[in-house]
Amino acid sequence: MAGAFDLGANVTLLRTRVTDAGNGAFGTFVNGDRLLRRPSQSAAFNADYRITGASRVGATMRMVGKRDDRDFANDVRVTLPSYMLLDLSGDFALTAVSHALTPLFLTARIDNVFDREYESAFGFDAPSRRVLVGMRATLGGNH
Repeated sequence: MAGAFDLGANVTLLRTRVTDAGNGAFGTFVNGDRLLRRPSQSAAFNADYRITGASRVGATMRMVGKRDDRDFANDVRVTLPSYMLLDLSGDFALTAVSHALTPLFLTARIDNVFDREYESAFGFDAPSRRVLVGMRATLGGNH
């Protein structure tokens, strides 16, 4: 935490290898190859700014590296490209939290702000930009 900012980050470096292909895997598990859908690198960075004690805005940047997958229709191994996404969010107090029995909040979130096209699994498009807006009431004054 740095003043009105809450900052966070994580990085994952992963090295997977198939050590026992087993029986009947039909090319899904090949000794020595990487496990499917496990990126070698992934990372996230998030920053929230507290406008007031009860209101905040935030941003999260997520990066997923290249990963192996399988095109089961054509019986071949494929590599999915890396991608980066930006998500934005906010919670805004509509009533004075300290005086309201049930404080009300406006919540908003935009996922995949730049509307990036990507696949988390081969052949399955991930959701495009998504905008969510709602209201939240917190019973008992806990926010």
